Amino acid sequence: MFVRGSVFIICTLVILFLFSPVLAGVTLAGIVPVLVFAGIYGNAIKKLTKAIQDDKAKMSNVADESFGNIRTVKAFSNEIEEVEKFDKHNWDVFNLSRIRAIWYGFFIFMVQVLLFGSIAAIIFVASRL
Repeated sequence: MFVRGSVFIICTLVILFLFSPVLAGVTLAGIVPVLVFAGIYGNAIKKLTKAIQDDKAKMSNVADESFGNIRTVKAFSNEIEEVEKFDKHNWDVFNLSRIRAIWYGFFIFMVQVLLFGSIAAIIFVASRL
């Protein structure tokens, strides 16, 4: 699949540059910003996902320890403290997930604007040629 896709992209670029180098340049100029922004988005999402998974692991650890040692927790009346620990990690996961959703919305917005903008630029340049 990778070789097939690579050959397809290379052949398409060669054909584009043979027919109209100006139009091919406009097409590439519209694709490059999307690729750059996708790289930035990918790095940000990777970090956020790792942080979310870490907080979920901490949440799970608190719950596992609390349920595993339920007699000790009840003996020392630590139910509220355990709930607060769990709640703190739960809110951390919620806030990080909200940030990830905002990044996703911004990514989709930018991709749509850049792609439709590049299509409009291609049509404009093609009409002038």
